[in-house]
Amino acid sequence: MLLAEQVKIFGDDSPFLMKKGGLICTLDVQYADETAYIAADIVSYEYGEMGLYGLILPVTQAYIPGFFAFREGPLLLHLLSQLEAVQGLRPRLLIIDGHGIAHPRKMGLASWVGVKAGISTIGLAKDSLLPYEKGKLPPEAGSALPIRWEEETLGYALRTRADTKPVFVSGGHEISQAESLHIISALRGKYRIIDPMRRADMAARKMARERGAEDRIDFLYTLAY
Repeated sequence: MLLAEQVKIFGDDSPFLMKKGGLICTLDVQYADETAYIAADIVSYEYGEMGLYGLILPVTQAYIPGFFAFREGPLLLHLLSQLEAVQGLRPRLLIIDGHGIAHPRKMGLASWVGVKAGISTIGLAKDSLLPYEKGKLPPEAGSALPIRWEEETLGYALRTRADTKPVFVSGGHEISQAESLHIISALRGKYRIIDPMRRADMAARKMARERGAEDRIDFLYTLAY
């Protein structure tokens, strides 16, 4: 079966994951030459921030436009396996810097990782791969506009701050579009990018900037906030 056929997007009447408890893991990757610096921010529904972790891995797949999941997806899966093996952490939900089904093939990075890992995923991207009616998105924080493609809602443009460019939210796997929008809206903070993704992004950038050849490859680092 093709991976795209294994993606499950629930109807909007499914219960919100936020009511079920568990861990949210937000993932980001930065690259320097052929090395990937991966960061995972862990948040508990009940207890807030739980930890920030990093992994350094060699990049083994070339970048092919439109097939980014095959380059970055295995890196994210490896970090998830390390989180579970070393820290005993298995998230209920992944928020990934990329797209879910709001993708020309309805199979973005978040969907690919969700299917492979068997975990619910949301894609949260800074730009849209699909057209949307920009002029119809109100300027107020919290405003959302469906991204429609072939008469189907594949995600939302969400304005996280007033008069600021939107972010693009789409369910990746085992979640509904309404749940995805609800969860990302609930995680809005002072910045355009939600705090967990901002922390993961900053941590990955710091690793890429500061860590050198003496640092261990394929070792799960516990990072400072």
